[in-house]
Amino acid sequence: MSADTTVTKTIWQYSEILPEETMQFLRSIALDYSKVRNYVYKRYSGIKNVGRLTPVYSILNDMRYCGLREQLNLPAVYYV
Repeated sequence: MSADTTVTKTIWQYSEILPEETMQFLRSIALDYSKVRNYVYKRYSGIKNVGRLTPVYSILNDMRYCGLREQLNLPAVYYV
C-alpha cells in the first residue's frame, strides 16, 4: 500500500429535535462555561500574567481557592 492511498468512507448524519428539558440543561452548561471563561479572560489577560499562563495548574489552583465557584454559584464539577 503506497503512502498516497486515500480511503473514503460515507458517514450518515441524522438530526432530531431534542426535548426542551435537554436543551435547557445544555444552555445552563453553556452559560456556566461563559461565566468561567469571561472571568478567566478578565483576570488573567494582560502582560503581567503572561508568566502565569505557562504553569496552567497555578491558574487552576488560584481559581479553586479564590471563591469564584461560590460567587458564580457553580457546581464543584467544574473545578475537579
